[in-house]
Amino acid sequence: MKKILVYPIGELSEKRLSRLIELELLERGAEVTWEADENVDQAIYVVGVLDDDAMETVNNTAVGAEKVVCCRYQEADSDGIIVIERPIDAAKLADGLTRSYKKEKDPRGLVIDDDNVSFRGEKVELSKKELELLKLLYSKNGEPVGRQEARDAIFPAESNSNVVDVYIRYLRKKLDLRFDTRMIVTVRNKGYMLKI
Repeated sequence: MKKILVYPIGELSEKRLSRLIELELLERGAEVTWEADENVDQAIYVVGVLDDDAMETVNNTAVGAEKVVCCRYQEADSDGIIVIERPIDAAKLADGLTRSYKKEKDPRGLVIDDDNVSFRGEKVELSKKELELLKLLYSKNGEPVGRQEARDAIFPAESNSNVVDVYIRYLRKKLDLRFDTRMIVTVRNKGYMLKI
């Protein structure tokens, strides 16, 4: 699991922004630490002014890690360090920092193991039929599943023509709405597809 150091250098505003970044990273499944002496994969420094003193702290902590500095002003050279000017969107920063981790962990971010489903490390409770439908969509690897195909495979005794649509709505509520993503898409004239 990727470990990220979030390190504020400065006053209360830097600590508040660091905490916000930490929460966003935790939500995306990263392991976060505030301990500068730990071995980490990435380090994020939140500073007011990136001057020589701040650069000394950046250079002497998280040795070997990829480093990102979020600052209001930059006065010092920062060779080999990514510098982002504040204000920043903590959610977008966290997305960018964890994107490569998600691809390494699971290309789709969705894990289905027998009767257990999780997304971004969080367990998702599904009914038996919802799980069967999700497994069918998952097995197609980005190819659409037609309504008739899904009905024949999962709901053979159902005469209701829109039963697949109803269960797709259930899945969207439990996945798309909960995680603010669009992983179940409608493919016109073809059915539904899992797109992660």
